[in-house]
Amino acid sequence: MLAVLAGCGRAGGEQAGPTALPSTPARAASTPAGPATPTSAPGDYPRDVCLGKVPGNSQGHYKGPGPHPADVIQLETVDLATPANIHLPPRWTPQNSSTKEGATGSQLVICLTPLPGHSAATTGRCMYAKPGGYDLSLRLLVDVSYQVTVRTADTGRQLRSFELKGDASDRDSCPNLAPPESEQIPRIVSATTLVAKLKPLLDGTAS
Repeated sequence: MLAVLAGCGRAGGEQAGPTALPSTPARAASTPAGPATPTSAPGDYPRDVCLGKVPGNSQGHYKGPGPHPADVIQLETVDLATPANIHLPPRWTPQNSSTKEGATGSQLVICLTPLPGHSAATTGRCMYAKPGGYDLSLRLLVDVSYQVTVRTADTGRQLRSFELKGDASDRDSCPNLAPPESEQIPRIVSATTLVAKLKPLLDGTAS
């Protein structure tokens, strides 16, 4: 069991030691066996929508004026650790529902897939505290660009596709779960950047 110490500063390419640890509270976390691959179990909504599988959320029709709630899905790759989650502001956060598909009330699904050829240069760090809080474990952040694809939650129809570079802070990019030491952590896209790029879809009138 490891605890992530959020809010670590950028390393500027150096693997800074535990002495640079900020005075922020630790959150309990455990170390997973390894990164997931971009596959899903049957009925795994909304990830299935990102993978081109249908049906999607039969209750989440993208229509009428906004706001249009959206799920954000980060697809993993085998050469990087599982990324941190991206949380949209409450205005576009789906309300949980109990539909048989397990849908979340979303009208849109925003899919982010890391693009190949990312730099291996370290641009930040995440510190994880081991049980007792005295021993620290370092994980490294790298800059990654993403293919962002927006689909309707009900049919999976593609609305937009473009590239964005991860620009979130170290604090937001550090996952709660400590990855294996051999894996680098991808810097995620900030929710602010994602909303700015997609505001016409999130707040506009859908036809």
